[in-house]
Amino acid sequence: MEEGVISRLSKLDGRWFLGGSHLTLLIVSIFYFNLARSPFQIVTAYAAAILVELALHRITGKTKHRSAWDVIFSAATEAAGLLILVKLPNPYAYAMMSAVAVASKYFLRIDEKRHAFNPTNFAIVAALIFTPNELIEIRPDEFNLTYYAIGHVIFFGVFAVILGKTWRVAAAYFCSILLFSGLFSIVERESWIYFLGPEIGAIGMVFMFLMITDPKTTPKSNEMQIVYGVSVGLFLYILRYFEVFYAHFLALFIVTLLRAVFLLLEADAWKIPLLNRQSLEPQK
Repeated sequence: MEEGVISRLSKLDGRWFLGGSHLTLLIVSIFYFNLARSPFQIVTAYAAAILVELALHRITGKTKHRSAWDVIFSAATEAAGLLILVKLPNPYAYAMMSAVAVASKYFLRIDEKRHAFNPTNFAIVAALIFTPNELIEIRPDEFNLTYYAIGHVIFFGVFAVILGKTWRVAAAYFCSILLFSGLFSIVERESWIYFLGPEIGAIGMVFMFLMITDPKTTPKSNEMQIVYGVSVGLFLYILRYFEVFYAHFLALFIVTLLRAVFLLLEADAWKIPLLNRQSLEPQK
């Protein structure tokens, strides 16, 4: 019986744990941790994400192998992730960012199966770059440092990375932040936890388990997954050293951008129109 349960678990899609984590954490945080998200922001975020997803799913045909319910679930996950990670005073900002997140999956692609950037992260970075400061205010909410929220994300995140076969990314990233925190503590003569602390709250756990481990934007080989995870940690601490705000999101954006450029150059894919690129696998 135990083997049967394990066998059934192994066949589950890790994305269900990603979506389940975001959705349940959002609900619990609203009711128990005073998460400042209005009903209007929540409804418009979900509506924008789902409508854009369904429209692009139909127009582009890039995800024709997926069912409508599958793409709706994917869109809802993007909206929930933004509602958790970002604190936005503007009532329409969540809808705009949700639309950008979903659109990036269709238009910023490496090939037919992979998009270049983590959609949630891309929307956050785009908002940081292109919107006025008064429209976006990214900072942790009250739930970030609660034991429940941290445990919640770890529980769902462990299943997500194991089933998604990206646990090496999370493990390599975690080891790298332990190492870099120690190095910073020696150089700056501060306590080790002073540098590690910001990375182990609920937002840090979401970043480690549910963002940098996106199967569509992470390498497949074991060795490159380790390199990928360490690279995100390295860029994170370089940006933190220079006191760059929102270092998490920018570090992930830089690493995924560099990886996308490398893959495109390696496959000589610049000669292929972006929307018609079928595959980067060499033709036999």
